[in-house]
Order: sequence, then C-alpha cells, then structure tokens
Amino acid sequence: MTASQPPRRLTRPYLAASALTLLLAVVAAGVGLFVPEFYRDAEVLLPQLYGQDLLTLVAVVVAMRGVMLWHQESGPRGKRSSSAYGRPATGR
Repeated sequence: MTASQPPRRLTRPYLAASALTLLLAVVAAGVGLFVPEFYRDAEVLLPQLYGQDLLTLVAVVVAMRGVMLWHQESGPRGKRSSSAYGRPATGR
C-alpha cells in the first residue's frame, strides 16, 4: 500500500496542448467569420455556420482560457492547503 500524494499541477505539455488548441480555434473561427466566401455551402446553411464561429470566438475561447488560468493558478491541481487532503494545515 502506498501513501497517497496530493495531485500535481498541470504540466507544461498539457498547457501547451491547450494553448495550441485555443490558438487553432481562434484562427479557424476567425477565418470562418472574416474571410469572404470561405463557406461554399448552400445559402440556407450560412447563418448556422457563422453562428457557430461566433459562438466559438465569444464563449468557447473565453471559457477555455479561463479554465486554463484557473487550473494553472488555483484549480484542483494547483495550490491548496493541506487541510483539503484530510491533514491539518501546517501554516506554511
């Protein structure tokens, strides 16, 4: 039986992969919104495509960046007191 260890912070590869995903989402949604005649679909589908790109830029990118910052600073794998793991806090 091994002693349980507190969870570690997110490592650099995870943050780098998340940042790359965020960047690619911004580029893809930006191209979809701002490059004229990028979508060659039927006219009836264009509002849905533009709406999806706008939602990606406004909601998804902001939420993903917020979650990345939260995890990096004080999320479940970030800084916590020892009391969160059932041990008394040492005051460090």
